[in-house]
Amino acid sequence: MSEEGSMLYIGSWNDFEITNYYPEVKKFIFIDGQPRTEYTPEGGKEKYEPDMYRSRFIEQIMKSSEENGFTRTSTKIVDPTYMDKIMNLEEKRMNKLPHLNPEKWIFENELTGQIIYYHISTSVPVNVGEELENDIQTCDKLFLSGYNPSAFFLKSIKKPFTFIGSIDTYYGLDEDDEYGENKIFYQLEKNPEVVSMIHQYELIDKEDKQKIKVNNFKEIQKVSHQIWKKHFGDDSDEDDDES
Repeated sequence: MSEEGSMLYIGSWNDFEITNYYPEVKKFIFIDGQPRTEYTPEGGKEKYEPDMYRSRFIEQIMKSSEENGFTRTSTKIVDPTYMDKIMNLEEKRMNKLPHLNPEKWIFENELTGQIIYYHISTSVPVNVGEELENDIQTCDKLFLSGYNPSAFFLKSIKKPFTFIGSIDTYYGLDEDDEYGENKIFYQLEKNPEVVSMIHQYELIDKEDKQKIKVNNFKEIQKVSHQIWKKHFGDDSDEDDDES
C-alpha cells in the first residue's frame, strides 16, 4: 500500500529547504543526475563525460541537509556496474571521480520526522530500476523547480497527484525541442489524460515564503510569471493576459 503524503522532486540539487514548506509530508524522493552530470541524456543514451562532473555537488547537498536539520543515515550504490557499461578500458584506468554510479542516500530529520530518499548520479530514464520506481510509486505530489524533466515519471507516480511548481521556472513550451513532447510541461498542457490525473495545483514563492493554490497549468504559467516580475522585474513584452 502506498504511503500518504510523499513528494517527488526531480532535479533537487541542494534544495532541502522545500521540506520546510511541507511539514506534513514525511517522505521525499529526491532525484538528481549530479555529481555525474546535470544533463539528461537525450535519446536515452549516455557516455562518459568527465567535463560534465559537478565536483561540489556532494559538499553542497551535505551542507544544505545539515542546515535544514537532516542527517545522512544510509548510503547504497544501486547499480555498481553502470559506469563499466559506458566507459572503455582506458577511461576506467584514468578515472578518479567518485560517485559515478547511481546511489541512494537516506537523510532523516529527527525533529520533524521527515525522511529523504536521495537518488544521486541518477539520470532518467537510463538509471531507472526497480528500487527507484518503487520509491516514485509512493508519491502523490510532484514538485518541479527550474527544470522540465522527462514525462517518464508520470507513468509511475501515484494518481491522482498534486502538481507543485516554483516561480523561478519557465513553464512555456520550447517548439524547437525535438524531445519536447516527451517532457512533463508538454504533457501537462496538451495531454487530457495527464491533466485528469492532477487534482490540485500549487506554486511556491520562496521570496515571500508562501504557497499559492491555482486552478490549472495555464494559471501556473501566468501566475508564476506575474510573481517573478513583481520580485525581479521583466524586460519581456509578454502579455500577462495572453491565454
